[in-house]
Amino acid sequence: MEALYDGDINPGMPEYERRIYDFIVRLTLGWNDRPWVAITNDEFAQGTKIDRRKVGQLLKSLICKGLIVKRGKGKGTTTYYGIQKDSSKWVNSKAAKNGLASIKAILNPDKGSSR
Repeated sequence: MEALYDGDINPGMPEYERRIYDFIVRLTLGWNDRPWVAITNDEFAQGTKIDRRKVGQLLKSLICKGLIVKRGKGKGTTTYYGIQKDSSKWVNSKAAKNGLASIKAILNPDKGSSR
């Protein structure tokens, strides 16, 4: 857990990515101590003070870097997000841009298990 805030994940994480990441941490590991949180882009925008139109792009970036995980959609436009606690699955942004990350594995961490 300490690695999540010791700068190991990305010491140069852009401010808006950090806001999104911190928001997910607070809603999962922080206040509620649960692995997943159901949240809409509008809720991200309101909770982080980031324009809603940028939220989706920021979430995709964090998923590509392996810092957060995403589960399928719930009711309406709600999607479930969680923190990737396994640091071996974290990738730096350069690797993600070069396509070295297994995006399929990141987007479907529970494939094959019952939900």
